Amino acid sequence: MVKSFTNSVICRATLLLGSIVLLVIPFCRKSIRLQDVTKKVESAAKVVEMVAEATEKVAVELIQLLPNGWLKEAAVELEKIAFFVDKSVDVTESIIDKVDDMVEVLDSHEASVEWRAS
Repeated sequence: MVKSFTNSVICRATLLLGSIVLLVIPFCRKSIRLQDVTKKVESAAKVVEMVAEATEKVAVELIQLLPNGWLKEAAVELEKIAFFVDKSVDVTESIIDKVDDMVEVLDSHEASVEWRAS
């Protein structure tokens, strides 16, 4: 039961992080530059990372305090989930960095085209 719960939570965490990236950009594209959107997504990812790290620390403490049983197993699974979410945030942040790099390249190309047009 705990394993299926873990798989479900990991799946939901992945969907949450992906949704942050995929849903924020289209809604903000018209009024905010892509670079500003990536900063907001990065801020959200840092909050998720802080929560995951805190959850992981609490889970480790619970594992040490709880006697063997289903509660301890749940704490172990919670630690694994928090670790996975933390690592997923790292991947999300690396994607954001690549998007920032691409935005800089596109901005430089746009400036070049504008200069040639005038």
